Amino acid sequence: MIDCRLLGKYNKTEREGAVMKILSKNFELRYISTDKNANGETDFKGETSTLSTNDRVEFLNEYAKQFPNYIDDFSLDTPIVSLDEARKELKKIKSQPQPTIRARKKLDNWKWIGYVDKKDRAKGFKIPHQDFRCFMEWEINENVILFACKFAVGTASELGFDDDGRPYYITDRKRTEIIPKGKIRKIKMELDFVYRKWNLYLNDELVADFVPFSNPDTEAAEII
Repeated sequence: MIDCRLLGKYNKTEREGAVMKILSKNFELRYISTDKNANGETDFKGETSTLSTNDRVEFLNEYAKQFPNYIDDFSLDTPIVSLDEARKELKKIKSQPQPTIRARKKLDNWKWIGYVDKKDRAKGFKIPHQDFRCFMEWEINENVILFACKFAVGTASELGFDDDGRPYYITDRKRTEIIPKGKIRKIKMELDFVYRKWNLYLNDELVADFVPFSNPDTEAAEII
């Protein structure tokens, strides 16, 4: 047997006429069984359950039939709040805070490519102020012979070639010779102005691994 009832919570101090004021109510549907193992409340489906599959189906069908009547919503489609109420509440939500320290930069502003005439190569090429982390790359044409020249990012990093074309780099104001593997056609420098250290790659091979700046006192660079 299935027993259906409406349970309510009443305010015992307030009365409206002869009827107590209902503060809240809830719907309860119980299956009454004559099974001797159904002693008190038992599981719907579990260790203490006495219901068969057909009993459960019957119970759920009855629940679906009775519950809408108790909440006066036969189709179970009454919205909890109206759309206007939802929009009103959404306006109360604070907007997402925007960063005040970090600056957003578009990708097309992250990379600069510069070409310097031979007559001006001693003057260097001016770049945007660098004081955090950055990297610089050079690609060398096949017909170029490297000697008596240097590649540098300000005074932070320096790769040089002596009069005989032998490469070296400067770290902590000291010169370190390099034995290259083949002709150098690609140079890359990664600089960290926070720790004042840098990496040097020749032909994509790491040659100097996070060594101190050529001039350890360098805090920023604006020329290569």
